[in-house]
Amino acid sequence: MNPFHERCERTMIVTRTTRFGYAFGLLTLLFSLTLSGCSDTPPALKVLVDYRERVATPQDLPLPALQLPAVIRPPEPRKLRVEVPDVTVSLLDSLRLDTCAAGASIVQRNSALGRLETGFRRYHGDLEIIDQLNDCLTSLDDPSSELGQRLQQALAAKRETLPLLKQRAIASDDALRHALTPANQSSADLSNESLAESLDAFQVLLNLLQYTEESDQVLISAERLERALETLEQNEALGLLWRNQHEWLHGLEQSHSLVIGSGERSGCLSAGTPQRAQVLRTVFSKYFAAEVQAQVALLIGHAYRVNPLLTELQKHSNQTLLVDYLTELQDLSIQLTAAIKTHAEHWQQFFRDCDFQPGSQS
Repeated sequence: MNPFHERCERTMIVTRTTRFGYAFGLLTLLFSLTLSGCSDTPPALKVLVDYRERVATPQDLPLPALQLPAVIRPPEPRKLRVEVPDVTVSLLDSLRLDTCAAGASIVQRNSALGRLETGFRRYHGDLEIIDQLNDCLTSLDDPSSELGQRLQQALAAKRETLPLLKQRAIASDDALRHALTPANQSSADLSNESLAESLDAFQVLLNLLQYTEESDQVLISAERLERALETLEQNEALGLLWRNQHEWLHGLEQSHSLVIGSGERSGCLSAGTPQRAQVLRTVFSKYFAAEVQAQVALLIGHAYRVNPLLTELQKHSNQTLLVDYLTELQDLSIQLTAAIKTHAEHWQQFFRDCDFQPGSQS
């Protein structure tokens, strides 16, 4: 069912009663209350819905309700599952490493709580263990000892699985998935501050993905990663951006027909300039140019800041389903740009048909 109309299911309750008049009145009340819920407008589209009514009314056009298709969703986690060979250091060996940080990290990883870690938290822990094992080997009195050899084997195996560990982090992280998922409902306002916080947090994840042992880059702290993940888990800014773009795109595309042929319907192809054409010109300047275009420009501006981060994330993923989904998210702003341009071109035709000069009200 179309998400826009999910709340519009009409439920008829039939009650047997000898008091027919009371039952009929109650049924009428229930029916009217149900219908009132069906007129809900997505919060992001209040400006567009008002604009559509102002365009349709002077032309005596019927105004069907917007039919918004289901919003895109990220691939299901089970389709992105990555199997990684288990590389462990024995508890006994970890206890013998009590003089270096790797010992405590390995004990924590082998604990019941440590085994539950997923996503970027686990990936960060893996990178920490690799760095710490390196330090342990250099601090051993005899790196060629039996312990040293086992550590070297574990380190080599861990490095070998690092590409898979990265893919597993991207595929399984709940905070990243939340950030890439459209919100359940749009919003009339998108906070610049909230978006900036989300972008900063997203960049922290990208910094982690870009980290290598060979680079001069310092591994981010666990505390900084935790703050970033909490921001992405709790902040709705990115989800609202995807949802708002989706609704505006399809809302605009379904509004083109209101402007196509408006010059002819307004009587501009006959002699003189009809009053309804003057009304439509006012609608263009006060509601399309000043409000609709402004709303769309704001969304596209936000997307311009976000899309480069999605492109960077694509470079680190080898999963076709996820890469394609990230492309779909970026395409929202491209398609929205095309839709607003097309709509403006239909208005330009109206101005030509009515012999109006842009910016002139006379």
